[in-house]
Amino acid sequence: LNSSAVPLLQITVPKASKCESLEQEKINNQSTIIQLQEEVLKKKDEEMNVMKQAMKQTVKNEITSYASVVTKTCATALAPSDIGKAVKTVVERDERKSNII
Repeated sequence: LNSSAVPLLQITVPKASKCESLEQEKINNQSTIIQLQEEVLKKKDEEMNVMKQAMKQTVKNEITSYASVVTKTCATALAPSDIGKAVKTVVERDERKSNII
């Protein structure tokens, strides 16, 4: 029994040691992967914040630009003299139609 058990034990001890070594290496690799994934997430968050700020600024600029155009356009389009001319023209058309009939 000793003659067959001892050689088998001698073979399995290095293999067990190798398995332990591989398990530790796997744990270390997984730890590195987790750290790298955390770094990637941080970078993506930073990029999103930069994009968010850029979008806010763009929207703010566009709204300001649009508001100034609308203000200028409405001020000239709705001037009291222009409204009066439009009303007068419509009234004159209505009078001409009623005179024809």
